[in-house]
Amino acid sequence: MAWLHALDVWAYQFIAALWGMFWPTFLIVAAFTGVERLFPLEPKLPWRAVRFNLVWQLMVLSITLALSWTAWGHLIGWLAGQAGTPLVFVAKAGSHWVEAGRIVLVLAVYDLMQYWVHRLAHALPAFWVVHRFHHEERHLHAATSLRQHWLNFPITQLLLLPTAWLWGGDPIPVAAGYAVIAIAAFHHANIRLQTGWWGQLIVGPQMHRLHHAPERAVHDKNFSAVFPIWDRLFGTYHAPRSNGFGETGLADRPPSASFGIALFQPILEWGTMFVRAIRAKRA
Repeated sequence: MAWLHALDVWAYQFIAALWGMFWPTFLIVAAFTGVERLFPLEPKLPWRAVRFNLVWQLMVLSITLALSWTAWGHLIGWLAGQAGTPLVFVAKAGSHWVEAGRIVLVLAVYDLMQYWVHRLAHALPAFWVVHRFHHEERHLHAATSLRQHWLNFPITQLLLLPTAWLWGGDPIPVAAGYAVIAIAAFHHANIRLQTGWWGQLIVGPQMHRLHHAPERAVHDKNFSAVFPIWDRLFGTYHAPRSNGFGETGLADRPPSASFGIALFQPILEWGTMFVRAIRAKRA
């Protein structure tokens, strides 16, 4: 019965780790959901989309955690440790200003890398079929930030390895990770909030709403997740109009409502792309 005890220990560790990953995200999204229910841009949005995205997040975290305990997780860990000259920014004990600066620096570097990952997700058809799941949501709300396909995470882990190399194993502040979650919930929130002067400093819901517009020419803009400066530097900034809160979602594709279909849809489409490529080569 040793195997049963080992399985019981593994299940306990898995559930504990899963809950440790999920509850901070849940609390942050729940807080923004409460705000958007009090001050909604689009009133009376159905709760089913919120429930779907919360359950989806649990599923994605489960898959991601399971992958981290496999050879894939060991490979990513090994690659992340192959740092050259690290960009180390060590905060002095008791220096809150230095620690705050380090958090901002971590966010800026992460956001620059994420900007290009996000832009590639729109530019490459094979990557778009994964990222498209996030854009299917017809009505944005805080929980839309959780609507990320599970395949997005191993792809992003590979593409964001330079971020790990820059820090050279130096621990990234936990506050930076929570800040990313909070900002994502904020700029997806269903709230009528005009972009003022602060919109030049941080991505807000009005700016990001344009990124979720049905028109391809519009949603291929505003890729930044935290700081709009990257869109301005690389020519993809689209300024929101005064009182501009347009429609969101994909006009030619309803949001997936089936967990099973959503889990495997990109893989099926990759297979179709592969078959078409083979046929085109033979033609």
